[in-house]
Amino acid sequence: RINALVVHDDAVFAALNRRVVVRWNGESWDDAGLDGEIVYDLLSVDGVLLAGTSSGGIWALGGDGQWIAFGDRYTGGTIESLAVTPEHLVVGSRHRGIWIRPREELPVDGTEE
Repeated sequence: RINALVVHDDAVFAALNRRVVVRWNGESWDDAGLDGEIVYDLLSVDGVLLAGTSSGGIWALGGDGQWIAFGDRYTGGTIESLAVTPEHLVVGSRHRGIWIRPREELPVDGTEE
């Protein structure tokens, strides 16, 4: 089952229900990390790929291909969806509603500032 699809940096990323994110390399799918996490949504914004997980983690893909934890102040549980407005990142959770963070706090190229 595919939970989410997104285009980021001209590549297609898919979050699979079997606890992995994969990236299309033009010929086949490569493991893109986050093994062991069920990712419910992917969002590409301002050059950063974000993933929201069943464990309540928000992850950002760094330029080195490694995922870093983001959103350490989020305590809402399972993340069902991610969205952006011109000013904010909006996180929809399964149990605790909506969490909003200013967009300027997003990691730059997947690294915290």
